[in-house]
Amino acid sequence: MRHPRGTFFEPDRVDHHAADHLPKVLAAIRAGINHVDDMVGELLQSVDLDNTLVIFLSDHGDYGGHRGYLGKIPWLPFDDIARVPFFMAGAGVSGGCRVQEPVQSFDAVATVLECVGLPAPCSDLDSYSLWGVLEGRAPAPERSIFCGTLEGSPMLRRGRYKHIWHTVANVHILYDLESDPGETHNLAAEPRHRGLLDANVDTLQAMLARPVPPLWRSPTS
Repeated sequence: MRHPRGTFFEPDRVDHHAADHLPKVLAAIRAGINHVDDMVGELLQSVDLDNTLVIFLSDHGDYGGHRGYLGKIPWLPFDDIARVPFFMAGAGVSGGCRVQEPVQSFDAVATVLECVGLPAPCSDLDSYSLWGVLEGRAPAPERSIFCGTLEGSPMLRRGRYKHIWHTVANVHILYDLESDPGETHNLAAEPRHRGLLDANVDTLQAMLARPVPPLWRSPTS
């Protein structure tokens, strides 16, 4: 597997190791999660949550033995990698709310901007404010969720369906996450989904063609 800059990355497979390796890895992962939980708990007790907003995010997941892989390689947006922790607590947040609708980590940007009363730096910011959700007055926005990876395999999620498209080989993977949350049955070859795949490819091509927005402004602008 080759990074766009030319560096080769070999996936770490479970069967490359002794039989007792995976249980040790999973124990370490669970220990790490417990440690993070403890540290976040200490943090929340150490700050004034009446005037502080705490945001917790992760950049990617880990296969943890699923699909026979360890770590984050291959960079394919299965939920093992694409589904990450994301929570907020503190000033203005209505506690105990768990959002069922898909959101994306970049939504933290628009959320913070609304929280502090600042406008978006551009009109093409691909981020939705979740402030209304945090205050308990609005549902998460309904929209498609996009995920891009170094593999050239962008992902688009529309409602219950998740579509991964290998742009070089033109290979498609389509999952129904409601009936198949483990992402085990590829529906892409079924004729009834042809229209959905075509529409998704059009959307992905348009998103990939978008220029990077001018996020930074000069002091005089």
